[in-house]
Parts: sequence; C-alpha cells; structure tokens
Amino acid sequence: MPPSIMEVVRKFSITYMSNINITSLDTTEIQGLSTSVIAGLSTTQAAEFDSTQIQVMSSTQVGAFSSTQIGALTTDAVSGLTTGQVGAFGSAQVGGITTTQIGILSSSQVGSFSTSGLKGLTTTDLSQITTGSLAGLTSTEIGALSSTQVAGLTTSQVSVLSSTQAGGFSTAGITGLSTSQMAALTSTTASGFTTAEISKLSTSQLQAMTTTTIAGLTTTEVHALSSAQLAGLTTSQISSLTTSELGALSTAGIKGLTSAQVAVLTSTDTAGFTSAEVAALTTTQIGSLITDTVAGLTTSQVAAITSGQVAGLNTSQVAALTSSEVGAFGTAAVAALSSTQVGAITTSDLAGLTTAQMAALTSTQATGLTTSQVSSFSSSQLGALSTSGVKGLSSTQIAAITSTEAAGLTSREIAILSSTQITGLGTDSLAALTSAQAGAINSAAVAGLTTSQVAVLTSAEVGALSVAAVKSLSTAQVAVINSTEAQGFTTGAIAGLSSAQVGALTTTAISGLSSGQIGAFTSGQVVGLTSTQLSALTSSQIGSLSSSGVKGFTSGQLTAITTTAIAGLSTGQMGVFNSAQVSGFTTGQVNTLSSSQIGALSSAGVAGLTTAQLNVITSSDVTGFTTREIAAFNSTQLGAFTTDAVSGFTTAQVGALNSTQIAGMSTSQVNTFSTDQFHALSSSAAKGLTTSQVNLLTSADLAVLTTADVAALSSGQLGALTTNAVGGFTSAQMAVLNSTQIGGLSTSQVHVLSRPQLGSLTSSGIKGLTTAQVNVLSSTSTASLTTGEMAAFTSTQLNAFTTTTLSALSTAQVGALNSTQIGGLTTTAVGSLTSAQLGALSTSGITGLTTAQISVLSSTDSSGFSTGDIAAFSSTQIVGFNTTAVTGLSTGQMKALSSTQVAGLSTARPRWRVSPRHNSMRSARMFSPD
Repeated sequence: MPPSIMEVVRKFSITYMSNINITSLDTTEIQGLSTSVIAGLSTTQAAEFDSTQIQVMSSTQVGAFSSTQIGALTTDAVSGLTTGQVGAFGSAQVGGITTTQIGILSSSQVGSFSTSGLKGLTTTDLSQITTGSLAGLTSTEIGALSSTQVAGLTTSQVSVLSSTQAGGFSTAGITGLSTSQMAALTSTTASGFTTAEISKLSTSQLQAMTTTTIAGLTTTEVHALSSAQLAGLTTSQISSLTTSELGALSTAGIKGLTSAQVAVLTSTDTAGFTSAEVAALTTTQIGSLITDTVAGLTTSQVAAITSGQVAGLNTSQVAALTSSEVGAFGTAAVAALSSTQVGAITTSDLAGLTTAQMAALTSTQATGLTTSQVSSFSSSQLGALSTSGVKGLSSTQIAAITSTEAAGLTSREIAILSSTQITGLGTDSLAALTSAQAGAINSAAVAGLTTSQVAVLTSAEVGALSVAAVKSLSTAQVAVINSTEAQGFTTGAIAGLSSAQVGALTTTAISGLSSGQIGAFTSGQVVGLTSTQLSALTSSQIGSLSSSGVKGFTSGQLTAITTTAIAGLSTGQMGVFNSAQVSGFTTGQVNTLSSSQIGALSSAGVAGLTTAQLNVITSSDVTGFTTREIAAFNSTQLGAFTTDAVSGFTTAQVGALNSTQIAGMSTSQVNTFSTDQFHALSSSAAKGLTTSQVNLLTSADLAVLTTADVAALSSGQLGALTTNAVGGFTSAQMAVLNSTQIGGLSTSQVHVLSRPQLGSLTSSGIKGLTTAQVNVLSSTSTASLTTGEMAAFTSTQLNAFTTTTLSALSTAQVGALNSTQIGGLTTTAVGSLTSAQLGALSTSGITGLTTAQISVLSSTDSSGFSTGDIAAFSSTQIVGFNTTAVTGLSTGQMKALSSTQVAGLSTARPRWRVSPRHNSMRSARMFSPD
C-alpha cells in the first residue's frame, strides 16, 4: 500500500511535494506543512491553495510565503486571508501582492496590514484599494504611509478619508498630498488634521483647498496656521473664514495676513477678532482696513490698538472714527498719533477725548490741532493738556483760546508757555487771569509780553509775578509800569530787578516806592539809578537803603545826591562805602559830613579820600578819624592834610601811623609834631622817617623817642641827625644802638658824643665804630669807655686811636685788652703806650705782644712790666727785646726770668754771656759783657 500524503509530507523532502496535488491536502495536512516546505513550493503549487486552506494556515506558515508565492495566490485564496495572516506580512510579501489581489482586499484586511508591511505597497497598489476597503485603514496605517505612497492615493480615495484617518498622516506623509488631492478633501476630512499636520502644509497645498473646506477647518486648526501659511491663502479663502475661525487666528498668524487679505475683511469678519489679535496687526495691516471696517470696530478692539499700530491709520480711517472709538484709544495710542492724524479728527469726535487722553498729547501732536479744534475743547480738556502738549501750541492756536477757556488753564500749563506762545493771549484773556495764574507765568514768557499786555496787568497780577519773572522784564516793559502797578511789586520782586530795569522806572514810579521797597534794592540795582532818579530821592529814602544796596553806588552817582539827602546816610551806610565811592563825594558833601559819619568810614573808604577832600578837613574835623581810619591812609593822603590838621592829630592817631605813611609826610607836617606826638610814634613808624624829616629833629624831639623807636632807626636815618640832635640821646637810647646803626653815624656826630653817651654803648655798638669814627674820639670821651667796651674793640679799631688818645687810656682800660687786640696793634701804637699802661697788661695781653712790638720797647717801657708779666713772656717774645729794653730790666724782673727765657735771651744777644757763678739766674749780675 502506498504511503499517505501526510506521511510524505512528514518524511520526505520538498522535492516530493511537486508530485503531490495541493488541492487534495486537508486541513490537518495543511497545518502540518513546515515553513521550509512552504518556502519551497512553486508558484504553480501556491496557486493551487484555496481560501479554506489558506485560512487554516498559521501566521508563521503564511509568513514563510515569498513575495512571488504571494503574487501567485488566487484571488479566492487572497480573500481567505485572515487579518492576523495579513498582519504577519512583511514589506517584501506585501510588495508581492498584485494589483488584482489588492483590488479584492476587504476593508478589514486592508486595516490589518502592519506598518512595516505597508511599506511594501507601491503607489499603484494603493490606488487599487477600493474606496470601501480604504475605510479600513487605521490612523496608524495612514501614519506609516510615506509621502510617495500618499501621493499615490486617488482623489476619490482622498475624498472618502474620514477625519480620524486624516489625523493619522505623518508630518512627512502629509507633504505628499498633491494640490488635486487637497482640492478633493471634504470639510469633514480636513477637520481631522492635527496641528502638526497643518503646520506641514505648503502654500500650494493650502491654496488648493476649496473655500468650503477652508470654512470647515476647526478653530484649533486655524490657530495652528503660521503667518507664512496664512499669507498664502487666497482672498477668497480669507473671505470664507468664519468669525470663529478668524477669532482663532494666532497672533503670529495674524501678522502673516497681507494687505490684500486684510482689505477683504468686513466689519462682520473683524467682529470675531479678539483684543490680542487686534494688537497683533501690523501698521500696514491696520492701514489696509477699509473705513467701514474701522468704523465698525468695537471700543474694546480700539482700546487694543497699540501705540505702534496707530501709526498705520490713515486720515480717512481717523476721520471715520466715532467719538466713542476716539475715547476708547489708550493714552499710549493717543500719544502715538501723528499731528496729521490728530488734525483729521473731527471737532465732534474730539469731544470724546478724555482728560487722560488729552494729557497724552505731545507737542508734535498739538501742532496738528486746527484753531477750530482748539476752540472746541472744553475748559477741562484744555486744562488736561500735558506739558509737552502745551509746548506744541503755536501763538495762533493760543489766540483761539477764549477768556472762558483761559479760565481752565492750570498753573502748570501757564508755567510752560513760551514767550512766543504768550503773545497770542488776548489782552482780555491776560487781564482776566487770576493771581495764581499770573504767578505761574515763567520768566521767559513774561519777557515775551508786549508792552500793551504789560500795560493791562493789574497790581495784583504784578504782585503775583515771581522774582524770576520780574527779573525778565525788559527795560521797555518796565518803562510802561505806572505807579499803581509798581506798588504791587513785592520786596522780593524789587530785589530781583536788574540795575537796567531799576534805571528804566519812571521818576513817578520811583517816587511812589515805599521805604520797604527802597530798602529791598541791592547793590546791583542801585547802580542802575540815574542821576535824575537820585537827585529826586529824599533823605528818608536814602536812609532806607540797605547797607548792601549802598554798596552799589558809583562815585558818579553819589555826586548826584543833594547835600540835604547826604545827611540821611547812617553810620552803617557810611561804613560800607569803598574807596571809589568815597572819592566820588564832592568837597561840599565832605564838608557837610558829621564827625560820626566820617568816623564810620571803613579802611577801604578812607583809602578813597582824595587829596582835595582831605585838604578841606580842619584840625577839629581830623579828630573824627578813628585809629583804624588813620592807619588806612596812604602817604599821599597824609601829605594832603594841612599842617593845621596834622597838629590836631591825637597821640592815638599818631601811634596808628605806619612807616610808609610817615615817609610820605612832608617835612613841614613832621615839623609840626609836638614832643607828645613824637613820643606817640611806634617803632615801626619811626622806621619810615626820611633823612630830610630826621634832619629836622631836635635834641628834645629825639629825647622823647622810646628805646624801641631808636632801635628801629636805620643807620641812614641816624646819619641824618644833626650834631645837636645827637647830643639829645640818652644813655638808655645809646645802649640800644647796634653796630650797624653806630657805623652809620658821621665822624662829626661821633665826635660830639659825651662821655656818658660813649660809655653807654654796648659791645655790639662798639664793634660798629669805623676806624674813621674811632680816630675822632677825644681822650676825654674815651676816658668813659668801660673795660667791657674796651674788650669789644678790634685791633683795627684800636690802631685807629690817635697816640694821644691811646696814651690817655687808663691802666684798667688797657688791662681789659686781650692777646688778639694787643697782637693787632701797630708798633707805633705799642710805642705810644706808657710803662704804666704796659704794666697794666693782663697775662693774656702780654702773650699777645709780637717780637716786632717788643722790639720797639724802651728801657722805661720794659721797666713797667711786673715780674708776673716778665714770667709770662715766651722765649720767642724774649728774643724781641732790644738791648736797651733789656738794660732797663730790674733785678727783680731778671730774677723772674726762667732758664728757657734766659736761654732765648742769650741766644738773641750773643755779646752777653751768662756768668758761671750765677747760673742760677737769680740776679741781673749774672749777665756780663762778653
């Protein structure tokens, strides 16, 4: 019996399968086929499988079919494939499916392809799937389709895709949709697109969509459209968008709308715009809106227009705005309007501007206002203008403000009006201003007022002007101020006037000023008073000027004040006059000044007194000057006083004079000084006496000078004294003279010095004596020299003594001389000394004698030396003794000689020898002739 087919299947290789009829295999046998056996089947054998046999195969068995075997299956067999088997197909197997086989697949089979299996379908394969079966594709399968596969779908297939399937496209796959496919999309299908898919659609794809389909997009899809995608939509597509869709546009998307697209939007369309969308519109888009659409905007939408967008509104659009819309603009948006745009707002619509919006208007915008617009403002609107807004108004616009409207101007607004602007205010409007408003006018604006405007100001308005404002008035403006207006000036305002302004006041206005107002004048203002104004001032008005104000007078002005008015000057005012001012007083005015007024002058004021003024001052007048004032006079001024006036100087006044002042006085003036006045001179002042002045001093004048005064005199001054005056020096005065001063005395002056005077000189004074002065000293005067004075003489001075004077010196005086002084004496001087004087020499003096000096000594001279003197001689000095001097030595003197001295003496005198018997040298006999 032959083996069963099952056994063949189990035991034999696939080569035996070629002899087996596939159609005869039952279910069990089919299921028993191994994957290797199945893989070895020929296409002919594969074509023999029917749907029943296929259905019993496992997914693994089916998975063993090659793409060729798959393609060989009959449509019946294919129709029998279960969803599990189809799902097991790989991309290669799916690729083997023929177009015929594709066409008979059911929706469930189509829906069971794996994502990897789907990759095997060609565009042709896909196009063969029936629209009914296509419904079986899941969103996952749709997502697995490549852009190429998607492009293979027919328009019919695309038109039947469900919204769920439409939402399954991958971002890459959706780009494969052609414009034809896009045009075939229904609104239902398109409503399924995800935002990610929407974002991948190109401009051409979007433009291919019908307006109906566009209108069917969800708000989420519309919101996902980018600015570039929206910009690509046709105007028809834009028009088809519903209000909900338009309201769903993203702010980024909104920015993509072109001017042409925006231009087709109706007021109905824009009604759907949110505030955020409105705020997202560009200036170009804003400008593209038709006027009806603009007029249809809600107040909320208008309020959303930003300062950047408002620039896009053209004048036609602005003119189309309602008063409600105008009032709805934010302050920032209002501030951004151009002057042209502002000028386009109708007067009726301007009424809609709130005070906050008015405050937002800039100067540039204000320039755009017409006079009609300005005149249409309410007082509250006008009062709300910002600083910038007010600055923008021209004088022509200001002129349009009525007196009623002017009442609404705030102090803040008035304060910023320029000089050009304020000229626009009518005189009626200006005269109607309150004090508060007038007080707010700034200085520049006040300067801009015409004289006609100034003339209508009330005293209250003048009084309300700030100090700075008053200060800015021109002289022409000041000149039209009448006495009533002038009385309105506050003292602060008066103080603010410049000298030129003060000078511009009429005499009528000046005469009406109160003492308080006059007292407010500063020095800078006083200088502006004219001679005419000054001559009209009363003593009371002059006296009310402050000390600071008085400082402003020029010398020329002071001459204009009457002598009667001059009497009104207080001592306080007199004290602030400077030199230039004082010099301006006439001699007549100076004559009328009281002693208290003269005494109140400052040092600077005194310095200003001219010689002509001083020359009219008498001895009684001069006593009014304080020592401070006296000290302030220069030498020229002092020289201008008459001798009568000088004689009236008090000792305190004389004591206040300095050296420069004294030097400037004439000899006639100095000659009038009393001894009390001379005694009052300070030592520093005494230094200033000239030689001519000094030459006039008498001994009595000199005697009253203090030692400090005398010590301050220069050698030149001392040299100018007469010999008579020199005789007036007291011992105390002589004692303070230094070497330089003594050296300045002439020989004639020295010659008349008395013994007490000469004896009062200090060592320093002695050193100052010149040889010429010493040479004229008499033996009588030198007798008064103290030992201290003698010790101060130099050898040069001592040599200048005459031999008569020198020989008249006392032994005490000679004994005060030291070795240096003695050693410096000439041999003649030494030779003139007596034996008594020589014997009075000190040991120091003895040692100072030179051999040359010793050599001139006589036997009488040598006999005068004491044994102590003899012992003090050195061996060198002993050599100097001549034979005559030696013979004059007494036994006592010889005994005083030391062996060293004797040795020197023998050597010096070789014809003498020492007796051997008397080598003890105790007596003169030890020397005998050779």
